[in-house]
Amino acid sequence: MKYFYQSAVISIIFTSLLIFEKQLPFPLHRDFLGIIGFFFFQSIIISWLFVKARKKVDTSVVYFLGATVFRLLSTILLLMFFLLIKGQHFQLLAFEIIGVYLAHLVFELRYVWVNLQRN
Repeated sequence: MKYFYQSAVISIIFTSLLIFEKQLPFPLHRDFLGIIGFFFFQSIIISWLFVKARKKVDTSVVYFLGATVFRLLSTILLLMFFLLIKGQHFQLLAFEIIGVYLAHLVFELRYVWVNLQRN
């Protein structure tokens, strides 16, 4: 659950960017809130996998690495989806998706690293 709270805080911080959008030196894509929702939904699934990993210590490495691969593959599918529908300003959208992905990935890998060191 600790990972879920960290992901919720990241999502709140990114959502607050929408409030201060006028003061930002760069524009935000119109689907930015959807991107944040997508990554928040991913975080729910990944935190569920982390809870299952804590229960099964002998296979926890598989759950931790599987969660990281799940996030990567679903992000690639999201990028391909937006590429196929030919959304407006795809470069801005891709930059935002990759930025949000990397922010979540840093906290996810930190959590995975700490749990793998215990094993």
